[in-house]
Amino acid sequence: MIGFLGLVIGGCVAGAIYSLLGIGLVVSYSTARVFNFGHAAIAFATAFVFYQLESGFHWRMAAALIFSVCIFAPLMGIVWDRLVFTNLAGADDTAKMVCGIGVLLVMPALVEWIADIGMTDFHWSFLNTADAFSVPGVGPNPPKQFHVASGLILSSDSLIALGVGILACIGCWCLLRFTRLGLEMRSAVDAPVLAGLRGIRGAKVSRLAWILSFTTAGLAGVVAAPLVGQFGLVPDNYTFALFVAITCAVVARMRSVPVAFATGLAIGALSNLSIGYLTSQYLGPVGSWIQGVSGLSSSLPYLLLLAALIFLGRDNTLTKVAGTSALAPPPPQYLSHISAFRRRAPWLISGVVLLILAFGPANIVWRELIMSGIATAIIYLSITLLTGLAGLISFAQASIATMAALLVGYFTYHGLNFLFALILACLICMVVGAVVALPGLRLGALAVAFTTLALALILSTIVLQTGTLDNGQQGWTLARPSIGPINFANDRLYLIVLVVVAAAAFGFVTGFTRSSVGRAIMAVRTAEPAAVSAGVNPVVVRFVIFAASAGLAALGGVLLASIGGTATASTYPPTIGFLWLAAVVIFGINRPGGAVAAAMLGTIFPYLLAEGFHIGSFGWSGTGSGGPTSSLLPDILFGLAAVGLSKHPYGALSQMAEQRYQRRSRRAERKRPAAEPEGPKVAMPVQVTPRAPDGRVPDGRVPDGQAAAPLDGTAEVLLRLEGVSAGYGEAEVLHSVSMSVLAGSALAVIGANGAGKSTLVGVVGGSVPVRGGKIYFGGEDVGQLGVSRRSELGLVLVPESRGVFPGLSVEENLSIWLRDKSKHGEVYERFPNLKRRQRVAAGNLSGGEQQMLSLAPFFVRRPRLLIVDEPTLGLSPTVSTVVLNALLDLRQEGVTLLLIEEKAKGVLTLADYVGAMARGNVMWVRRAADVEEAELQATYLGSAL
Repeated sequence: MIGFLGLVIGGCVAGAIYSLLGIGLVVSYSTARVFNFGHAAIAFATAFVFYQLESGFHWRMAAALIFSVCIFAPLMGIVWDRLVFTNLAGADDTAKMVCGIGVLLVMPALVEWIADIGMTDFHWSFLNTADAFSVPGVGPNPPKQFHVASGLILSSDSLIALGVGILACIGCWCLLRFTRLGLEMRSAVDAPVLAGLRGIRGAKVSRLAWILSFTTAGLAGVVAAPLVGQFGLVPDNYTFALFVAITCAVVARMRSVPVAFATGLAIGALSNLSIGYLTSQYLGPVGSWIQGVSGLSSSLPYLLLLAALIFLGRDNTLTKVAGTSALAPPPPQYLSHISAFRRRAPWLISGVVLLILAFGPANIVWRELIMSGIATAIIYLSITLLTGLAGLISFAQASIATMAALLVGYFTYHGLNFLFALILACLICMVVGAVVALPGLRLGALAVAFTTLALALILSTIVLQTGTLDNGQQGWTLARPSIGPINFANDRLYLIVLVVVAAAAFGFVTGFTRSSVGRAIMAVRTAEPAAVSAGVNPVVVRFVIFAASAGLAALGGVLLASIGGTATASTYPPTIGFLWLAAVVIFGINRPGGAVAAAMLGTIFPYLLAEGFHIGSFGWSGTGSGGPTSSLLPDILFGLAAVGLSKHPYGALSQMAEQRYQRRSRRAERKRPAAEPEGPKVAMPVQVTPRAPDGRVPDGRVPDGQAAAPLDGTAEVLLRLEGVSAGYGEAEVLHSVSMSVLAGSALAVIGANGAGKSTLVGVVGGSVPVRGGKIYFGGEDVGQLGVSRRSELGLVLVPESRGVFPGLSVEENLSIWLRDKSKHGEVYERFPNLKRRQRVAAGNLSGGEQQMLSLAPFFVRRPRLLIVDEPTLGLSPTVSTVVLNALLDLRQEGVTLLLIEEKAKGVLTLADYVGAMARGNVMWVRRAADVEEAELQATYLGSAL
């Protein structure tokens, strides 16, 4: 009998696999702010390559290990970063998740496809991993057995996994916390734009971060192969291990490597203890009941995940309220100028053609495909309703659809009419959907996704596996209903029913979006405090949207299962929920039409690919239903489409509309009559305002778009803008701005809100691209240089929202700019408050302390030009004085200053020159001593001419 200590030790060793995967999840999230569901796929792919090289091609174990972990995995990190992750810096949570799902699909299918082709076409020595129930690891083969205690036997593979986990934990923790590279990785995630402004090259850091993440995943995959591969070296084993590892990452709050490692060991130990002690021997009848609950032991990690989300989810990483930024803003309406009929015509024509085929020449296979596509569209519409409208992500739709199908089967078996059984099942599932929403109502989008995933797995492994509900492996028969003489077992009649129901579901989603409830949901999603002040209850509207979405998923699940005629507990496994979400997002999560298109193509395309099609003498035989291509190629293509979402976040339909809009614009441009030729344009030189002998500026007004700082004799011009234009999208904000800043001076640019001051700052700093004109810094044209390169040249920006990294400590914030820690003492001497709080996260400092921290490093390592946007924004008068005095000290120490302010009173005390902005133009630039109160008032009233 294995004692308590033996169960704990054995469980910790087994839990090392979860620890390794959990470490990788924390590393990827800490360094890229992407939760990579593809982590499991990379682990499998690396283990697959190792197994093929070591067992198939008979490489030495060390050579196979070095190639798979040190070459293949890092190379995949570079490739995927280049193709996908580098485009996700500003993407929403859903796009990031779906891109990770794309990796989850592509990598396993790709390596298996290459291996299958190598075996069948080239007769290479690849092996079939589905039957590889004894996968070698990095230790002795066969593994050695160690008798640790009475009844406790540990294998060398398990001990190696534990040892590698410990080393990986120490290595990753030290790298992230105590190295310059780790600091840059964390800063680039904490505030990407600011990191660039401080000279950190985001592309380089991102690439290194994904190399580290993929290498960690690959190492976990190879080490885990002998243990996970006991049931065959297949991707699903790694995917379910990843689900357990999510618990490790959540408990670690997505940032602590040691906590993730310890949690994995604890999960393994608790799983062993539950098996050993939750029995009738120790708990009597309660233990007997627990033993009788199917799947309870295997669901323990998911129960822990749910508990962790409820009790730890209020952490900063997960507190961003769900629905506020889970998705990007609605896509641009490129076709809004086209009539509604013309926009809907392609859909109507496609639907009519499809129905004609279904009722006419289509055989029974094609008719069932079309019926399945229509039923699937109802499920997909539930995702559009929940994610597209409310910005909430749920992975529980598949489990809810399965539950509804089983309930209808159970009710009809016991004599209830099909229609009443369907209504009752949908109502029950709506209640379940509301319950699913309960734990995540106050959590962030990522936490809501994890919560629904945990509940889906619990439903799948416990609730749906009860003998009463699932009726064993045979499941339930779903006989289609009949009304009098009309029997819907006839496919054509049932197709009519499906079309009517799907049309009603489409209308419901469209109408719901435009209803008062839909508007309330959008209000909560975009501005919850304002919605609450208007009397909207966020909890109620989220309950409503979850319940409505669950009802649609249940309806579609029952109709889809009724086409095949049976329902089992595995009809829609939880993993298929990933595919459903990805499919809808790929086509356009905000568009109900995207859900319909995704369902129809997702149902028909795999069959077309495998079986081909024939129209008279024209046709294609397909890839063949028996070969590897037919089963793997759809996953590869679907995964690549999900990956392509990183470049087109609004989905395929929006991309097509944009392309159509651009074609129409180009045609209209070609048809437009040519304008009368103008005379040659001469670049306007930088204007210098004339001076009186006493140095005063007599007038100071210059023509619109030609403003320049007054020049004093031979003074050096450090920064010069010549006719600079810039903006966002199609809107131009700056209009041919010309301006100069003298070396060693302080220029304050003032203006009302919306005058273009922040855009001017972004253009000079490099975060807003230049559309026209030139920017010279120290005589060098820097208009096309990135933010990090400008920072290296000494052009430094403190942005409006404070130039600090909120997730890093005060000490770490200083280290970003001051690499030599011995220089920190000079900062602390000048700012004693920062010394007392050097271990505190910058985000927990007061506004004044944050502004001090943003300026402090520049007293030690002085830039050539310091641009400060709104230095006193949100500060009290006392703190504002302290900040302005600090800027004055920098000015006196020779730092050139460009100050952007809305309130002119403070900056006038330290500025040498003052410029006024209005309507995207620099209207005038004068000596500070010559600026009059009336001119300032005119500036803020928009009449600074």
